[in-house]
Amino acid sequence: MAPQVISLACEMWITREEFLRCLPAAVAHVPFAITSSGAISTGAGAKWRFEMTELPERVITPLMRCPRLYVELTLDGYAPEAADAFMQRFWRYFQRGGG
Repeated sequence: MAPQVISLACEMWITREEFLRCLPAAVAHVPFAITSSGAISTGAGAKWRFEMTELPERVITPLMRCPRLYVELTLDGYAPEAADAFMQRFWRYFQRGGG
C-alpha cells in the first residue's frame, strides 16, 4: 500500500521536558530537531512531527497534581505497516504502569 499522511492527537500526563527526554528512544534514535512547538524528524525518508501544547495541571487532591501535555503527531510518507511499527514503539516508550 502507498505511503500516506497519518495524524493522531492525544493528551499525555507528562511534562514537555520528560517527553523530549524520552523521545530519542521512542523514535529509534532517528535524527530530529526540537522546535518551539515540538519536534520534527530530520533524517532521510518518511517524516514525523510532534506538536505539543502544555495544558493546565490536573489536580487530583491538593497534594497530587499531574502535568498534562496535548500532543499532535503527524506521520508523512509511512507505509501502513511502518506507521503501525512506529506507533507501537512510541507507545511502548511512553506507557505508564498503574494499578
